[in-house]
Amino acid sequence: MSNMIKTLNKMLDKGTKIVSFDYDGERRNVLVGANGAILGQPTWGKQINRALRIHRGSTYLVGIDNNDQHIFKTFNVNKIVNPSF
Repeated sequence: MSNMIKTLNKMLDKGTKIVSFDYDGERRNVLVGANGAILGQPTWGKQINRALRIHRGSTYLVGIDNNDQHIFKTFNVNKIVNPSF
């Protein structure tokens, strides 16, 4: 398990959080752990907790993206850079 995934799992112990990180050259602010984030559509892969989903061997952070009009989005954990929890 990567350090990023371990950190995200620890963060979830404290409840819903806003996570900031760089993704594809853009800074993102994503609400993770909220019911709206886990129930977002489309559903694919296997949801392993309130913030992480596995699909085809990759792990994704799922959340509500504050940058894009509060819509549900997924982010490949391996592409997340400079996280701030």
